[in-house]
Amino acid sequence: MKFVVVFLIVFGLIIACVFVFNIDIEKRATLIGIIIALGIFMYDRFYERWKDKQEINQRLTRCFRTISMELNDHAKALVNKEYPDVVDNSAYPFKSMFLNIDAYESLLHSGLFTHFNEETQDRLANLYNRVKLHNEFQTHRTILRCRFDMDEYSKDKEKKWSILIAPCDVILNLYQKEIKELIGSVKQLIDEEEKNLS
Repeated sequence: MKFVVVFLIVFGLIIACVFVFNIDIEKRATLIGIIIALGIFMYDRFYERWKDKQEINQRLTRCFRTISMELNDHAKALVNKEYPDVVDNSAYPFKSMFLNIDAYESLLHSGLFTHFNEETQDRLANLYNRVKLHNEFQTHRTILRCRFDMDEYSKDKEKKWSILIAPCDVILNLYQKEIKELIGSVKQLIDEEEKNLS
């Protein structure tokens, strides 16, 4: 559309120089040359901006799809009842797993995160903050278990383990619930962003 407008402006100026202004042929030719050069320059600038915008849109589309795939993986892993490592020895069952954050980290380091609207940025950052904290607690729990297993065996060992690790289990249970809830709203926002991109 902008190309057509630039073309019409340049064409109109050329017609005005040729037919309207009463100037000699040499000056008219110089003026037409300047107008054509200006038109080419403007066309080139519009074309470069359009090409840059298209490239960013393609990169954003890939980011949206990658983040959506990662969120789908998280949702499936958290909801799948057949996941082998369900810790259900307390009032706060959770799945003993680590959630991937590679797509989000890639998005942050690519500089494309700033192209998202503010609400999407906020929700996505909140979600992945929960995922990082979840992974840290999962790491902490795993290290504690390894250290605990190195101790000598006693009859009350598992009972001591349950008491020691109960706060961590509660937190992991809460983080997994929050992550499940946030995934739905973030996926909706990302889908809206992708639709608005077109």
